[in-house]
Amino acid sequence: MDFLKFDVPMIMVFGFAFAMCVESGARALHPDRPFAYEVRAMPILYAAAIGFIALNFFMLVLPYFRAYPFADDWIFALPLKFTSLSEWWNWLFVQHVDHRIPIHKIVSFLTLRASGFDFRYMVGVNYALAIATSAMLLYVAKAYRGHLSAGDMLVPLGLLQFSAGYSLWAFQFQFISSIFFFASFIFCAVRGSMWIAALALVACALSGMNGLLFATIGAAAMLVWFAAVRRRGFVPFVLPLVASLIVWLTWKPTAASSTDGLNVHAVAVYLYGLLPASMGVFAFGDVEWKFAVVALLALAGAVVIVAKAVKRQLTLHDYLLAVGAICSFLVMASVAVGRSKTQGDWNPVTAMHYGSMSIFLPAFAWLIVSKRFPRAGNVLGIGLLAVFLYAFLSASEWRSNMIDGAYPHQQEIMSALKSTSDVDALAGKYLRDFTIDEAHKGDVTGGIRAFRAAGAALYGK
Repeated sequence: MDFLKFDVPMIMVFGFAFAMCVESGARALHPDRPFAYEVRAMPILYAAAIGFIALNFFMLVLPYFRAYPFADDWIFALPLKFTSLSEWWNWLFVQHVDHRIPIHKIVSFLTLRASGFDFRYMVGVNYALAIATSAMLLYVAKAYRGHLSAGDMLVPLGLLQFSAGYSLWAFQFQFISSIFFFASFIFCAVRGSMWIAALALVACALSGMNGLLFATIGAAAMLVWFAAVRRRGFVPFVLPLVASLIVWLTWKPTAASSTDGLNVHAVAVYLYGLLPASMGVFAFGDVEWKFAVVALLALAGAVVIVAKAVKRQLTLHDYLLAVGAICSFLVMASVAVGRSKTQGDWNPVTAMHYGSMSIFLPAFAWLIVSKRFPRAGNVLGIGLLAVFLYAFLSASEWRSNMIDGAYPHQQEIMSALKSTSDVDALAGKYLRDFTIDEAHKGDVTGGIRAFRAAGAALYGK
């Protein structure tokens, strides 16, 4: 992989991964020996690995990405013309296709306004959320099992790989924020901060339909837990359930949300491609064994959870991980239903677009299995690290090739934006670089004019 030949950050990630494998191998060989050094060493290895991955992205990937909007991104030009609070309120809370995304809209607009509408900044925000999500899930792993293991590396390798949709399109804040808020809920609940966990679910409910599904299931599941096991402490989770119900009751479904004409076989084909999608572009080929890895992990995790429930040994942490894995599966199933209707035949790009939201299924199933079978789990963890590391490297090579092929053309467009005064001619020449079809040309021309009027230097005068 030429992309990695002189890439010191990525070579360091290799080194950290190797050290994690050595530690997990030692645990597998000597399961009863205390490893006191691990308390400090493994978290440092993980922090360093994530740091070097982030360094790679922010220094070697993000600067060579397009700075201008694409497709739905053009909606962030609209507030530049607002003259009243009512216009702001309507824009923030009006449904965008199937989604209510007020948090996405206000965070994106403020970030873009401050950056001169350079959309790389929003991609950077997306990546920062993915880093924070990785850190929270690793905390959950350590709290649940008592120590970190090599297999836990599937979380940052899956979330931070360079073919993730949120790293390719600013508007995917909607998806990464859903993941971030749901991970925040799990993180806070594990720490015992139930009110903050509940507020994270409220934010999740306001992060589009995928976030709404995460929030509804999460809130309902917590009410069930407290009602059945503790019979108190449920009050915080009434709030996200009520918020979710309000969003559901005011929701106006589009054609993509209807179940009319549902093709079960097509849904199954989509779900088959979506479940291993946290592996990024690596999941595009030889799907059979990659699907099998995730499916077998999920099945094993389900068996462990059911066995614990039957024996009345289920803890809140077990329950939270099971709920997270189920939520991830159901969100992927909802995507499969909607996309199979609107897109027809399966396209692997769908996995790239939605794949990050599948991360909870393999990650939480792995945690459940590795805690129940620690010795075998250490060996399995090394295998999972190898699979996800190779997936990460495949995504890095793919992104490198994409930069080589696309960046010169994107620079040409940036030069044209600054030097071409005829907005209609500019939009006509580069229409497919700005949006998906002719019907949205008006969004492009209106957006360029609005950005120029706002003094955004990237877009000329």
